[in-house]
Amino acid sequence: MLETLKQDVRRANIHLTNHGVDSFLRGSISAIDRVNSLVVISPSGIFYDEITADMMIVADFAGEIVEGALSCADDVKTHIEIYKAFENIGGIVSLHTPFATAWAQSGRDILPYGDFHVSNFRGSIPCSRSLSAQEIETDYEKNVGLVICETFQKRGIDEMKVSGVNVFNCGPYAWGIDAFSAVYNAITLENVAKTAYLTEKINPDVTTVSKAYIERNF
Repeated sequence: MLETLKQDVRRANIHLTNHGVDSFLRGSISAIDRVNSLVVISPSGIFYDEITADMMIVADFAGEIVEGALSCADDVKTHIEIYKAFENIGGIVSLHTPFATAWAQSGRDILPYGDFHVSNFRGSIPCSRSLSAQEIETDYEKNVGLVICETFQKRGIDEMKVSGVNVFNCGPYAWGIDAFSAVYNAITLENVAKTAYLTEKINPDVTTVSKAYIERNF
């Protein structure tokens, strides 16, 4: 079932390791078959470069496993809520890369300070609000997805122009038209987070680029 999509997710996992992303950072990659409303997602607890196509999990939109013998990634329900809200997204990556996660733990948006940021993200990369105690205690993973969608909808952000988010106290999610573009955006988000941190360390009084600069360079 969905063999091509499984191979795509497997190769996307390899791309992560090729770009120096450590398996111990805990994350997952998924891709969606919108015709059948099925999601292929990487299993949990296995090094990225050791995951094979036959290890992939297939889940339906209720988060139930349709195919696969291994443990499903914990945040499959998060991915599903993002897919349900944004029909142009075809692949999602969640990670705990250090610089993006540091911004998530600080509860701050990553502001646009230069060309590298705005060439890839059309404006600030948002940080979601914190989840309530009730949201944490009742279906946490689903509610993470809902708060991501809420962040974009309430702020009026185009999810295909700012293709990533930080979840407060958690870490980054990134997406794209497929699993490969999601990996690209996840790695780029981490590098943007790092350069923004360094920029503020070098000049604490730095100001963001203008709207005109963003529109010119995105």
